[in-house]
Parts: sequence; structure tokens; C-alpha cells
Amino acid sequence: MSATPEKRRSGRPRSEASREAALRAASELLDEQGYAGLSIEGIAARAGIGKRTIYRWWPTKGAVVMEAFLADISPRITFPTTDCPIADIKSQLRSVVTAYRGKDGRTVREIVALGRADMATMEAFVSDYLEPRREAAKKALIRIMDESVAEGADLDTIVDGLYGPIFFRLLVQHAPLDESFIERHVVIYLAGLRSEGLLNASVSEA
Repeated sequence: MSATPEKRRSGRPRSEASREAALRAASELLDEQGYAGLSIEGIAARAGIGKRTIYRWWPTKGAVVMEAFLADISPRITFPTTDCPIADIKSQLRSVVTAYRGKDGRTVREIVALGRADMATMEAFVSDYLEPRREAAKKALIRIMDESVAEGADLDTIVDGLYGPIFFRLLVQHAPLDESFIERHVVIYLAGLRSEGLLNASVSEA
């Protein structure tokens, strides 16, 4: 009995050049107009491609915007890994704050504000942007915690405590996101971990 031949996909092959042009256009328009003012039509016009080409790659405006946003911000907010995990945490928080003071902060505010009306984009923001960074933060935090308590610790809440003040200042905008804020925040945060017996006494705070 002969094998059933594989069906060939209909339509023209997707163009990587068109895809990259769409991502560049989305990033540029996100910077110029913000998420709310951006449209598939605008992305297509800026990229010099048709709307149908964009829809071959992404089902919604939010999907293409999220991919462009992630491609732009991800390399700038990675966790370093050195011999001083507390310094790594401080460095990553500084990177996040630096990004959020610019167009990336505006994008995050808009996505959160429009989340109820655009649940698909909000879900992508959580799964593709927030969750991977939360997992990286957990790994960094485990390095500064006492091994005897790290395994049973509520890491989700501990991560919330690390990033919560940053998001609060970003969204409410009642106080600046700056270097001095990060320094104070880390001191208070580590004091809290220490008071709960979670901080490894041998970890340097340099």
C-alpha cells in the first residue's frame, strides 16, 4: 500500500523580506503614533506591502505589534549572569527602567489600558513578554536565597514584589522611574527578604 502523498500548500510562499519590512514598519509606527493610533493599513503602507501579506503572518494588529515590541525590547532587558547575583538583579532592573522611560513604557501602558478591549494582545503580552522575564527573575532570585527555604518559597509573590513598584510608577506616573528609585527599591526589597529569613547571608550585596 503506497503512502498518501503530502498535500502541497496552496498560495505563494511567504516572503521573509516582507515580514521583516512589516516588523520594522510596526516598530516605527509604534514609536510615532502609539499602539492605539496604529493600524494594519498603516503598517502595510509603511512597509510597502499589501494587507493580505500581513494577515498571512499575523491574525491581528496586536500580534504584529507584540512581535515587533518583543524583538526591540528583549535584547535590552536580559538578565546578566555574573558572580554577583544581586548586582545582576540591579542591572536588569535598571535596564527595565531605562526602557520604560521611553517609547517602550508608553507601549506597555497602552497595552495594559486597552487590555479589556483587546484580550488577545493582553494575553500575548503576559505569555510572551511577562512570563519569560518572570521565570528569568525567579532563577536570579533563587541564587540569592537560602537553599533551605528557596524550594518552598512563594516565588511568584516574591517576583511581584520585585517588579510591582516599577509597574506602579509606570502606570500611575506619580513619581519618577530613575536610578535613585531603583537603588532605594532594591535596598528595601532585600531588607524584606532578609527579615523573612529568605536571603542567603553569604551573598554579596555589592
